[in-house]
Amino acid sequence: MFLAGLPNTEIAAAFDVIPSLVSKVKIYGIETGQLRPSDLPPKVNVQYGSLYRAITPQSAGFRRWVLDNTPAGSTPADFLIAIALDVYHEEAGE
Repeated sequence: MFLAGLPNTEIAAAFDVIPSLVSKVKIYGIETGQLRPSDLPPKVNVQYGSLYRAITPQSAGFRRWVLDNTPAGSTPADFLIAIALDVYHEEAGE
């Protein structure tokens, strides 16, 4: 079902579990080598972009906040990914 590209909600409904459990199983499969990220079909409704294009239209205050809070030796992209990882781990219950 993962490899067929079904959304987590559909897989969860088929097994009568919550979608976050499906996500955890995917992550576990990747972490243990049972699945490769490249095995999973890409999301067709997600586009990859650039940080520069995404941050440029934001307020000067926000852009300054990102730069001020980016640790020395790091990049704004690294900093923003770290924030996203914190939220992800909180939502995944890790």
